[in-house]
Amino acid sequence: MAEKTIEAPVKGRFEFVLSVNDYIICQRNFEIENFQEKSLYSVHLTDAVWDCVKMIDKDLKEKTDIYNSITAPQVFQNEQEMNAWVAKPTFKIDVPSFVVLRDSETVYVWTGEKMREYSKPFNTSDYVGEPSDTPCVLKFAFLDNGEEIRSVQWDGNKYPKFVRTNIDILNRDNKYEAEGVYAPYEAFIVNQFNKDRRDLTPVIKRRLSYACSGETVRYFSRLHYGEKDYDTNLKAYNERLFIGLKKKK
Repeated sequence: MAEKTIEAPVKGRFEFVLSVNDYIICQRNFEIENFQEKSLYSVHLTDAVWDCVKMIDKDLKEKTDIYNSITAPQVFQNEQEMNAWVAKPTFKIDVPSFVVLRDSETVYVWTGEKMREYSKPFNTSDYVGEPSDTPCVLKFAFLDNGEEIRSVQWDGNKYPKFVRTNIDILNRDNKYEAEGVYAPYEAFIVNQFNKDRRDLTPVIKRRLSYACSGETVRYFSRLHYGEKDYDTNLKAYNERLFIGLKKKK
């Protein structure tokens, strides 16, 4: 009996890659029907890449809101402000709730009667806006045959640490529910992240494909901003610079 041959999946010409500090989080290959070569260096593609970044940023901001609504503590400027509130509450704090101070690393828990110091680890930087010492660079890139055509980078430290260490634009996985892992609180938060949320990967592929297809589309490679024009065809722009430098020699 002849052995069945398993063919490797065909890799598409195009791909998008989402990474954090050069560590790939999501990578997808795809083809573009009715692809137009001139679209690669067009304003249309530049806009599409930015739309994808905005889409991912919106997803992470919404997860930040969910995370904060579940975990966020009450924040006071200092211990004096906290004690003044305890002596005469001017607003309601749920019981129990974490309480952090902007000028101190001490964390408290409000018991309903007093502030009790909390001795376990607590990431206050997610709530009081302290700058992180660890860089978190998110990058979204569109590639053609492995060559990067367009990319955008942005600072991921604006999202809470739990959010940026659990980035999943498929919105379906929960590593805290894996066999042998016991993290019910973290699993609950990620499930809230994914609840009723769509997979962004096909939406991103459609947006990029739409920008690069269509025979009737008039593609522009110059972007006007303020009083200056910018060439989105960086390859051609660099070639012109190189030719200009050769002529000066």
